[in-house]
Amino acid sequence: DIDHFKSYNDNYGHPQGDVCLKLLCKAIQQSANDGGAVAFRFGGEEVLVLMNADADQATKMAETL
Repeated sequence: DIDHFKSYNDNYGHPQGDVCLKLLCKAIQQSANDGGAVAFRFGGEEVLVLMNADADQATKMAETL
């Protein structure tokens, strides 16, 4: 889940919050080393990242995020 997203959403409104989430997902996908990551909103302020990686690569990506 995204730290402090509720405050952002409350201050700027739901439409701007949706824009923020879309940009975040795009940034996550672009930051994947092999370009194989897919990120999307999974309800509320949670983002699900699917990537073709082994456990070490996935852990490194999670720590980077």
